[in-house]
Amino acid sequence: MNGSTDLNTAFSVANYVTLKGGSATTATLPTTNNTTGRIIYLRNDTGRALTLNTTLTLAIGQTRMFIYDGTTWVAI
Repeated sequence: MNGSTDLNTAFSVANYVTLKGGSATTATLPTTNNTTGRIIYLRNDTGRALTLNTTLTLAIGQTRMFIYDGTTWVAI
């Protein structure tokens, strides 16, 4: 994946998404109607810790569950 457009596409068809490669240390999770209320499993295989939407973290090799409540993403 290489951007928010890719994440939006992935989240619209899958509940388990693995992030790989790239050099970014931050990512923005999409806020579209197709993600509201869905639990998304996000795995970090990028080789670096990530900050998601400025307040959520995803360590190297970690898989976490997130849900978008229509307003914000929340780790569960």
